[in-house]
Amino acid sequence: MGLDFSIWIIQMANFLLLVFILSRLFWKPASEYMAKRAKYIADSLNEAEAKKKKAAELLIEYEDKIRGYEDEARAILSRAERQSLEKREQIVSEAKEEAKKIKVQADWEIKQSQIQAEEDLKKQVAELAVLAASQIINENMDTELNRALVEKFIDKVGEVNVH
Repeated sequence: MGLDFSIWIIQMANFLLLVFILSRLFWKPASEYMAKRAKYIADSLNEAEAKKKKAAELLIEYEDKIRGYEDEARAILSRAERQSLEKREQIVSEAKEEAKKIKVQADWEIKQSQIQAEEDLKKQVAELAVLAASQIINENMDTELNRALVEKFIDKVGEVNVH
């Protein structure tokens, strides 16, 4: 087996011609495809980096909002607590005022009852005095009898004062 140099040259020429044709037909589209692909990957990486930055900014913003909401919730709770204490104090104050009014009214009613009782007592004493006087007048004017009537009258007045 010998090496045929002419076949070898033809095969080499065919191979170089094939490489030249393939490079002309496929090298430029393949290079363009690879460039597009590299650009797409670079753009995707840049977009991912931008989204990552945006997500970090949003995270910070949301954390700030959450802190703001927590502060607002604490303020609302504090305000509600303060209002409830004020309302409690107002209710207690109103109850004390109402109790004072009731006490004043009760004192007034007691005083009126005392005045009425005194007036009733005066009427009863006057009636007893008139009764005693009429009995003294009707009876003989005996000192012993007068003394007994006066003591009886005093006893009746004492009973009225006790009741």
